[in-house]
Amino acid sequence: MTADDIRTDAVRGLATVALLKANFDSGRDHISMFEPFVIDTLATMDLDGASVEDVQRALRHRHRLSLPLNTLKTLLGRAKDRRLLRRDGGRYFRTAGTPTTSDLLERCATIEERQRRLAEALIDKARQLGLGVASVEDALAMILSFLERFHVALALDAQSRLRPVMGDDLDSTGPLDAQSSITARFIYDELVAASPLSEIIEEMLEGFVLQNALLLKDISLAGRRFQGLHVFFDSRLLFRALGHNGPAAERATLELIALLRDTGAILNLFTTTVREMRAILSVYEDKLATAKGRAELYATPMTRHFLTTGQSPSDIRVQASLIERRLASLGFNVRDLPAHEARFTLDEAKLAKSLAGSSGNDHSQRVIHDVDCVAGVLTWRRGMVSESWDTARAVFVTTSGETIDSVAQWYQDEGGQGLPPIVHHLYLSNLAWLKKPASAAKLKVNELIAVCVAALRPSKPAWKAFVAHLRKLEASGILVSDEVTAILASGLTDRILVDAEVDEDSDADSLNEVVERVKETYRQEATVEVNAAKQAALEHQAEAARLRTQLRSRAHSVARVVSWSLALVLGASFIAGTVLSVVSGATSSSPDLWAILLAAVPLAIAALLGVLWGFNLKSWRVTLELRLSDVIASWLQTTPQ
Repeated sequence: MTADDIRTDAVRGLATVALLKANFDSGRDHISMFEPFVIDTLATMDLDGASVEDVQRALRHRHRLSLPLNTLKTLLGRAKDRRLLRRDGGRYFRTAGTPTTSDLLERCATIEERQRRLAEALIDKARQLGLGVASVEDALAMILSFLERFHVALALDAQSRLRPVMGDDLDSTGPLDAQSSITARFIYDELVAASPLSEIIEEMLEGFVLQNALLLKDISLAGRRFQGLHVFFDSRLLFRALGHNGPAAERATLELIALLRDTGAILNLFTTTVREMRAILSVYEDKLATAKGRAELYATPMTRHFLTTGQSPSDIRVQASLIERRLASLGFNVRDLPAHEARFTLDEAKLAKSLAGSSGNDHSQRVIHDVDCVAGVLTWRRGMVSESWDTARAVFVTTSGETIDSVAQWYQDEGGQGLPPIVHHLYLSNLAWLKKPASAAKLKVNELIAVCVAALRPSKPAWKAFVAHLRKLEASGILVSDEVTAILASGLTDRILVDAEVDEDSDADSLNEVVERVKETYRQEATVEVNAAKQAALEHQAEAARLRTQLRSRAHSVARVVSWSLALVLGASFIAGTVLSVVSGATSSSPDLWAILLAAVPLAIAALLGVLWGFNLKSWRVTLELRLSDVIASWLQTTPQ
């Protein structure tokens, strides 16, 4: 079978994978979710003395599903108990109850149509980004390839795949080819938007995990809880849980932690890991204080998170002081390393050399920490050998594929039996998810989002080359240190480096183009911000003018009421005094003192003011109204609203 045939076969099996998810969601257990495929195959094949191997081949041909013989025998035994077939002499025969029809292929056709829509959307996305995808099958193959590259199979021996087929670390995957980069962006956009297409991606992803249950030695025990498994987390995984690698990684890691607790695992970290975490944060505290230090930081997810979120040295110092308290709140126990016993720990010096790798520094803090943790796990196991993670007693879990490879190979070379003392966190996540999917409904999706975020970061060599180029530009005076800092801290820099396919061999022109694109983006953002600020200022001025007008109007209304009231009082006084005087004269009596006061006194004052300043009641009222309006407006402006 050619590579193209294998790919075509795998793509056609995507509907089967999605159906597995549907079967499991309908309440079938880890074995019975495969039963509909077996029943459908029995309905279409010749059962006159068929062997279990014949059924296995027919199932593989019809549904692209490879069931291990032991699992298939269990399913055929269940079919025999239901009298769907007869077994005689180790072979299977048709009975009156053997089905002759099935709607499974129709259900597969429905799923394939949904997957076609997903593929067509990817084709459109790729076209927008300048990549041509020839067919729906090619688009589905791109999705399949991405999921397989970043997916962890559930194998149980030390030499089997214990980590994703990718770079040395989940958090540093690159460089990606154009197809993988576009696929990662497409999957990320759909999942984050929770679009209808995201449901199809979720079916595929969770279907793969369920299909991997076939690799378990005893699939019937897949749902059993961990039996007192002590899980010791590595520092990088703990930093993810604390949010230092960004929100996507934090979300997925916190869900994993909750799932492990729900499935019976005991969460731990060694005291040496706490010390390592504080030492790492101490480096960040020193480096973030200067522009030179920020440029010297390695291109890790934690570096990018601290830079793009503007973390200060004091922020890092506070976080370092709260490590144990925050981890305890997540359910972790801080454990001292168990007393060292050489009979359990194998050749630690050899392990140190293996972990040191090409650097040859087997006394580095990283190497010493990892050796101590592996030795601690082996001592915790006290020589117990297990073929199941349920009863493995202890394991060291990490995000580093390179460390896993080194430890697993060393363990085998040293004659270690059973499961190795280390495992990838996605591997353990799949095992735990199979036990209790309902308690972590979005775990797999959030893990895939985190994988896509990691996949869309520039590779370490690309970042190193870019930072070196920035230093040259700063040294030559083309960029100032503030510009270098801004470029390093920009969240857009990562995306542009990936889009431009920058690597360690990129020339100066390519790197200059990246710098200019980032600077142009900054200019555009600055223009947008300035325009927004101007618009806000204009709106503020208009609102202030409206409020002033409203206030003046209110003050004027109050002043008018007051001035008219006083004018009316004076007018009434003149009229009252005059009337009283007239009445007194008509009755030939002397004017009353009140009549004199009401009429003569105001009249005399008004006459004097009229001689001096041309006073009249109308102009006096208008003047009083204006002055009162000013006084009231000033008072209202200074009064808290």
